[in-house]
Amino acid sequence: MKQNRMAEIQKILTDEKQINNLELCQRLNISLATLRRYLDRLEQEGLIRRVYGGAVLAGTSEGEENSPLRWDIRRCKNAGEKRSLAAEVIDLIPKNCTVFIDTSTSAFEVAKLLASRGHNTVLTNSLRAAAVLSTNETLQVYCLGGYINPGRFSISGIMAAECLALAPDIDICILSPDGFSPSGGLREHSMESAILKRAVIQRSSTVIALLDHSKFSTEAGVLLCPTQQVNTIVTSRKAPLQDLQRLQEMEIRTITVS
Repeated sequence: MKQNRMAEIQKILTDEKQINNLELCQRLNISLATLRRYLDRLEQEGLIRRVYGGAVLAGTSEGEENSPLRWDIRRCKNAGEKRSLAAEVIDLIPKNCTVFIDTSTSAFEVAKLLASRGHNTVLTNSLRAAAVLSTNETLQVYCLGGYINPGRFSISGIMAAECLALAPDIDICILSPDGFSPSGGLREHSMESAILKRAVIQRSSTVIALLDHSKFSTEAGVLLCPTQQVNTIVTSRKAPLQDLQRLQEMEIRTITVS
């Protein structure tokens, strides 16, 4: 049975290149602890490589590892924490205002809550968020036009930024950057993503940043905006204490959740 399961995992990864742990457990009808033992053995044999929340086929390049499929894996990483952040943020969004939601997995949790509540105008460059939000007829949902990243279900670039000129003013923008530090500000890996988010920030009255604790230890090269441009940071008590103290010294409104 063990060898059959391991062969099945290898076949799935051969076909799909990478997959998250929760989906593997469901497809194989096994516990997470059992799956981890199988993955450990396969990694020792050089057949797969473990990544955050899942596994990739051995030999997968760095570019493939950071491919669109990584979104599903990232969504599983710190999933409970992200849901807690989103539950806090939804109380900061009044009804009948205009909200921007970015393509992050944390902001997607906010989109799900907005979809269940309704009565807002929502702008987004996330096709995933747009699909969820459009199920509620009390929401006015606008998806920015522009370059669609292949397989990523997201829109970015100069054309998307120019679409903002035709959009209503944004009362609240919900952003979750790739990386953050109090001194370094909100940062992105992608210049195209940063171009759009910078334009959104300029059009927004209030900027709310969702930061699960892993964002504090992630380096990203492109500046999105300095910390001083953020009105509210919603993060976890797992965030580094020295960074939370620094935000307090900077008088940045910071909400921490369990």
